[in-house]
Amino acid sequence: MPKVLIDAADHTEELAQFIAHGLDDETLDGIQFDRQLAETEGLASEPITMAVVLTLSPIAAAVVVRLIERWLENRRQKGALRLVLEAFSKSDEAGKAVAQLAERHAKISIIHGPVSLPSAKT
Repeated sequence: MPKVLIDAADHTEELAQFIAHGLDDETLDGIQFDRQLAETEGLASEPITMAVVLTLSPIAAAVVVRLIERWLENRRQKGALRLVLEAFSKSDEAGKAVAQLAERHAKISIIHGPVSLPSAKT
């Protein structure tokens, strides 16, 4: 079965949770999540996920890739909104200019965005 290695730096666990919540129960049952945790030396803290290896079917892999695309786009949109807010804190003129740029980019993302997710049941 194919394996997918996911490493999103400090956001790896967030991405793994996004993928898990985006899958139906039947597809999720067919995927094995193996987390690689960071070494902690004597610290009492939550484990930090450094990478996740997914073992899955080819059809489930296509679904996971689409979910990763969606997660990346969501993060891009959050970053764009932060830039707009920061620009408005400088001046209304800067905020409006950055907002127009973000809106134009969002329209392009919608036009060329990912197609609908394939069904893992077929």
